[in-house]
Amino acid sequence: MALAGAWLKHRDELIADFQQYYGMNLLQRDCYCALCGSETTYEVARLALLAAQLPQDSRTAVAEHPERAWSTSDYLLRQIDYVLRLFVWGLGGGDKSGPQPEPIYSPAEIITNEQEIEAAEKMASAVAKVFDLDI
Repeated sequence: MALAGAWLKHRDELIADFQQYYGMNLLQRDCYCALCGSETTYEVARLALLAAQLPQDSRTAVAEHPERAWSTSDYLLRQIDYVLRLFVWGLGGGDKSGPQPEPIYSPAEIITNEQEIEAAEKMASAVAKVFDLDI
């Protein structure tokens, strides 16, 4: 994880992670000056190294990569749940017993779906303006 990108996009998460994992307050003068560009290269390198070593489930890592919000065990449990629900659905008559079950959405899939919906709504709004339609 790049320190500069995390500082610009996920500042709150980075501050909280450094406090939790390293006991460092990034808002103290020496750290803040390093992050804002008025401190030594050594201090910036040290902070970048620490940022890169944050755990996979840290706030900053999850903000950057939402799929990390779930552990491997969570993804395996989701798959087991889905297969069992498919099995019960199939034993109950399949299509006769209702629609086929869908897997539980992961946090990353929820974010992706919301972004796709938002993009589609923007596109529909733009098309409506071009053709002077009320949507």
